[in-house]
Amino acid sequence: QGLLAERLGTGLQNRLLQFDSGRDLGKIRERSRSTKGGFIVCTTNVNNNKTFRSFVGKPMCNISFMRRRITYAVSLCFAILFFVSCSTNSSGDLEVEVDVLSDCMQKGENLQTLSKHSTTVYRWIGDNRMEIKRNNVPVACNSAEMKVKAMVADGRIIVDEEPSKGNETCFCAKNFRYVIEEIPSGDYTFVLNGNDYGLIRIY
Repeated sequence: QGLLAERLGTGLQNRLLQFDSGRDLGKIRERSRSTKGGFIVCTTNVNNNKTFRSFVGKPMCNISFMRRRITYAVSLCFAILFFVSCSTNSSGDLEVEVDVLSDCMQKGENLQTLSKHSTTVYRWIGDNRMEIKRNNVPVACNSAEMKVKAMVADGRIIVDEEPSKGNETCFCAKNFRYVIEEIPSGDYTFVLNGNDYGLIRIY
């Protein structure tokens, strides 16, 4: 009623594989390999895509199992690449909220004299945000607004102030507050208008 096929490997006799009679042996593929657990034979019937296994030791010749392992490995690689690309100190522009805390507190014609009274206080305020308070900042009289640009680059938080133009012969001291949003977690050097102010940790 049936055809018995027998294969020997590494001196060990495998179990007998039995196929239905009438099969064309030319359409049967066999492949085998050695494992730590023994010698394994995988025989595939091309006509109906059925796979018969004969083994001595652990049945390691499982194609679907191997495919799952490969899929897991590829997924892990993509996850690592994604984590690295989003890691600490990545470069990019940051969103800044600007608040004017005072009107003109002091007027003068000498920009350098007014700048001597300027102070800067900065701190981390949670949720990957940073607060900067600028007091007695001289801007041109009749200046409408203060534009602030912030970015992360090479382990630094770089902030530049750009007050709008006004009366160039008159300067006015004002107080400002900046909140920088969505800063990647990490340790940074805070740089304001090209000057290093110190370190800050964001998380």
